[in-house]
Amino acid sequence: VGAAMVKELVEDCRRKRQDIKVNNRKVRVHQGNGIFEHTKWMNLRVGDIVKVEKNEYFPADLVLLSSSYDEGICYVETTNLDGETNLKLKQALEATTHLDDDSMFKNFRAIIRCEDPNASLYTFVGSLDLGEQQYPLSPQQL
Repeated sequence: VGAAMVKELVEDCRRKRQDIKVNNRKVRVHQGNGIFEHTKWMNLRVGDIVKVEKNEYFPADLVLLSSSYDEGICYVETTNLDGETNLKLKQALEATTHLDDDSMFKNFRAIIRCEDPNASLYTFVGSLDLGEQQYPLSPQQL
């Protein structure tokens, strides 16, 4: 019994250290003025606009708004989520692909409506309200 307790304590400490390490990673978040600044993952909030560069990890579910690749596409590795090593193709909505410069986000306003958090990696129901238009979102944009 004592050995099992020590083993659990060691595992808990290891998890805590890993959580601290992950939560202190940095991500670039839009500050509302057309400028993206680094902030810790633990400070990321729902509704933040995040800029992700090639080969960077990102800390949360994100909706792809634009990409430096043609037609707003990007490839995402989901190994940490589903164990699959192949890249997943994602594509931004045509209505947001023009957001290809940091300054374009200065006046960007949108509302995302989506289902409650769930364990499904392959389904998603939501929409993006941009001005008077509403655009459906799918796993393709997630």
